[in-house]
Amino acid sequence: MGVYLDFNSTAPIDERVLEEMIKIYRNTPGNADSRTHTFGDDARRAVETARAEVASLLGVNKDEVFFTSGATESNNIAIQGLREYAEKTGKKHIITTSVEHKSVLGTCKALEQQGFEVSYVNPKADGRVSVEEVTELVREDTILVSIMHVNNETGIIQPIKEIGEFLADKETFFHIDATQSFGKLVDELKAIKYDMLSMSAHKIAGPQGVGTLVLRKKRYKLPPVKGIMYGGQQERGIRPGTIPVALVVGLGTACALVASEYKQNQEKCLTIKNALLEEILRERACELGLEDVRFFDMIRYKRADLFQKKLHGLKVYRNDGGGNKPWSGTSGNASEYPNKPSNFKYEVFELKNIARTWWSNFNPKWYLAAFPPSEVNKGYGLTQNPGWK
Repeated sequence: MGVYLDFNSTAPIDERVLEEMIKIYRNTPGNADSRTHTFGDDARRAVETARAEVASLLGVNKDEVFFTSGATESNNIAIQGLREYAEKTGKKHIITTSVEHKSVLGTCKALEQQGFEVSYVNPKADGRVSVEEVTELVREDTILVSIMHVNNETGIIQPIKEIGEFLADKETFFHIDATQSFGKLVDELKAIKYDMLSMSAHKIAGPQGVGTLVLRKKRYKLPPVKGIMYGGQQERGIRPGTIPVALVVGLGTACALVASEYKQNQEKCLTIKNALLEEILRERACELGLEDVRFFDMIRYKRADLFQKKLHGLKVYRNDGGGNKPWSGTSGNASEYPNKPSNFKYEVFELKNIARTWWSNFNPKWYLAAFPPSEVNKGYGLTQNPGWK
């Protein structure tokens, strides 16, 4: 029997969420936009309660929350929805990254065929884009910067807080694809300045088929986003179509559960991840004849609870000095360690920080560290660093 672990793709629905949805299916048959009977009133109240729950988790106003079928549709509306405004103003330049979700990249490619100019920023070796590289591309005719918060494959966290601060007083809209950070980096999202945000319910144990586009007010006005489909005036015309009440209630319930449980969930996921990693590494270490092994995750800007499908590389360092003594008082300069290889500066700095934060009661013989691809020599698996004898 297999064990399902691919929660970044989609998380199994929480039983408590499913129970609330079943209640709606059984007891609330009305259309939330029907104004002539109590069945519609009941459905509308359920939708607005869910809207408030989403808004509360994000720290936004409920009238800034618009329900969609998920992040793919939200991304399309956020980007395509600015097309009319772009044509009126002549601002037809977009900035994004080369590692976005296909719903962003595909939409940008389509707009390029319609006369828009798109600048694609490549990430650095650590998986993050440079704040300076993004901000230097902003021009008078830049209408939008669209960057995902957390990468769904690597878990790398992009510097959107810094980019948001830069764009806060600019006439350029900032869109965040928060699909992998919504419900996980709760406090961080509340502190970020942005104009638009996309998310999906099924990433936080809600139902598939529903999500949110958040449009933040600036100077009391919403971003000039227009709907990309024709139909009714549901969601104030941003997303026409009958609101799926049960799905929306499922999303709201999932948000309410996350709000009260996300800290415990993060701690639990991190504990399980570390236990799994240590067991995998212990088995490999035994094959190499190593004892007393501990694991360091050296990729700084990554969702801590996320376990990657592939470990890009591992290196082993031996503790000859006892405890955290090898890193006490270091500045991260490789020259302080003549026996270390010349490219050791990055590793020393990271180990120094880890040692200072939680290493005081720990004295293993060997240290294992996972590195981003750029830091790994050829090959995979455990290798003993030649600089440590």
